[in-house]
Amino acid sequence: MILPFSKDASGSWHFSGYKGLASHGGIIGVLIAAYIFVRKKKPSYLWLLDRIAIAGALAGCFIRIGNFFNSEIIGTPSDLPWAIVFERVSTVPRHPAQLYEAAAYLAIFGVLIYLYTRKRTRLKDGFILGLFLVLLFTARFSSSS
Repeated sequence: MILPFSKDASGSWHFSGYKGLASHGGIIGVLIAAYIFVRKKKPSYLWLLDRIAIAGALAGCFIRIGNFFNSEIIGTPSDLPWAIVFERVSTVPRHPAQLYEAAAYLAIFGVLIYLYTRKRTRLKDGFILGLFLVLLFTARFSSSS
């Protein structure tokens, strides 16, 4: 991701392209844009990140659905009736782990939007962001095991 060049068998360098996780770069870009926005408009940085976290949960749901369509982040082999064969990868039926995560992210979005619309006046800046991170990583670790 940092060095888009690699050595070939002869030891010479060539451009191999930018590799890495685009989502991480996207998150860094959002955080930088949020910082610039806060510097100009003067709201609390945590106040803004609370609102971004709500949208982030819904975006995560759609991203995982895209991963399902692209046969990415496949689950472990399974013989359950809802197991999916990802033909691009193998003929082995597997858990649709992407859909499990998508459902978890949609539920997280539901919790966050409920808190935002119903409890907004009683929550401190950063609470929704913190809850988002706890729920997100709980869902990530739960779906990977």
